[in-house]
Amino acid sequence: MRKIFSLKNASTSNAIPRKIHQLWISPAHLKAIPDDVIPQTMAWTEFHPGFKHKIWTIEEAEASLPKARAKQMMEAVRLSRFEAMKADIVRLYLLSEFGGFWSDLKVKPRRRWLDDYLDKGLVLVEHFPFGGIPNPSGTLMNGFFGCAPNNTFVEACIDQIHKNIDMRLSTTIWEVTGPRVFMNVYSNWGGVSEKKLGGVVIPWSCAWNSFMEMGHGSYSSNHRHWSVREKEESIYLD
Repeated sequence: MRKIFSLKNASTSNAIPRKIHQLWISPAHLKAIPDDVIPQTMAWTEFHPGFKHKIWTIEEAEASLPKARAKQMMEAVRLSRFEAMKADIVRLYLLSEFGGFWSDLKVKPRRRWLDDYLDKGLVLVEHFPFGGIPNPSGTLMNGFFGCAPNNTFVEACIDQIHKNIDMRLSTTIWEVTGPRVFMNVYSNWGGVSEKKLGGVVIPWSCAWNSFMEMGHGSYSSNHRHWSVREKEESIYLD
């Protein structure tokens, strides 16, 4: 039985550990992280010495989690067709277990800034401008976030993803495992205040003008991107 979340943070400490997590899932056409992506991953350690940085594989994540949690995670991962969907699931389990900051491989820091948020417990970020949304205020993303271990918000997102997959919700990855999950959980808490949330939401204008920028992602370019593939393939493998 999965946890039922409450507004009270389940973490024994509200401090976010000095850890930066990323994940590499080799698509069929690649075996290693492309050269255009490596500088983005290295920038996190260059700007944040003293932080532990790890690029995980799914196998490493499975082996590092408690057995019951690993089983729960892998049940959802094995039902998911696309790498992006698998990554959406794994990131939540990693941060719930170990705490720290999650960064997509495409995200590159512009400067050192994580130290100022270690005491926040939970750090959410508004999405960068995209498509027809030049002002994404209120649109959360899951490509970067941070939390202390056992964070209640992250546990609620895990619960929501499993419910979506159990129902075989067949909309888009954005809705099933992606940013919409963060927004739905946040909305279910009633558009909570930062005090009630136990953390902060960084406005997009600050996050993407001062702290970070979007870099290269050739591993999912063009027809390989999930948003293109899901139009022609089921997002589930059963």
